[in-house]
Amino acid sequence: MSRRFTGAYAAIARALVAGDAKARLARHGYVVLDDAFDVARARALKDEFNALRRRGAFVANASLFAREGVVALAKPHVYECEVHRLSKEDAASAPLVNELAKETSVMEALNEAFGALGGGALDRTSTKLQVNEGAGGCFPLHFDSDASLDSRRVTMCAYLDEDWCEARDGGALALYPFPRGRVTIAPKAGRVVIFSSEFGLHRVMPAMRERFMFTVWYFAKEMRAPMKAKPPGVTAEAQMTALLDPALRKHLGKIVLADEWAKSIREAHGESEGVEAALKTHWDEVALISRVLSNNYPLGLELIAKEMERGDGAFDAGVDWFPE
Repeated sequence: MSRRFTGAYAAIARALVAGDAKARLARHGYVVLDDAFDVARARALKDEFNALRRRGAFVANASLFAREGVVALAKPHVYECEVHRLSKEDAASAPLVNELAKETSVMEALNEAFGALGGGALDRTSTKLQVNEGAGGCFPLHFDSDASLDSRRVTMCAYLDEDWCEARDGGALALYPFPRGRVTIAPKAGRVVIFSSEFGLHRVMPAMRERFMFTVWYFAKEMRAPMKAKPPGVTAEAQMTALLDPALRKHLGKIVLADEWAKSIREAHGESEGVEAALKTHWDEVALISRVLSNNYPLGLELIAKEMERGDGAFDAGVDWFPE
């Protein structure tokens, strides 16, 4: 029997243990929940974000690329604040933000709905506030986590802006639940989007007005054991199954979306120092992945291309977004 959830974000928790939201998250790798918290709370959170900005708690965001060491690329117009790094004085000045760092009902609901998500039950969170100044501020395609980096399993994005018009304001969250096509989600107040941190490829489209949101990441107790790619097999169907397994699906998505990925790097970082090196790294990785997969899974690649062209989504029914 599901427990009773309380608190400001209890509606999210209750939705996650209900059949429909749980089923959508498991099947598609993401779920969108509207009216997850009220507009009054969204307005109050924005006020606290702005107060923290005036106190200097927000810093410029940057992407990290690995090429002969780690290269940090600035994202113009995007500023963030890690709640756990707030000073005692700053945290005390923003009680609703401080409450976010202590909120556990969503984590409890995810554990109830899904059990172990690789590395055991979820047991801790990290919250980051974000303000996009507009003027085209955006994020490139990326995954939030990799098993070799940390134990993040689930991402929750929550939005605070009223009267958002995607056609006018941009700033949509774009999800790429490969092998399905792109889904764009407007960042309207009270909306939350929950998806797989490891396998949920996503980006933020260029925003043309100020945009407020926060992200909560949910971590498993331990790092996941390394995943091993399935052997190719001799049939097209066996090779396609192996390619859509979590161990290879991220790599396959990178080559299928290579051009869009490169475009997103340029949009997010403009002429920032190091952007050409980041693009070279991207194309080097695409070439390597293409060569390895073409040599080992040629029939599977052909079959996936045909299925994607057909576009009915039937072949992705068995995709595992939260492997144990």
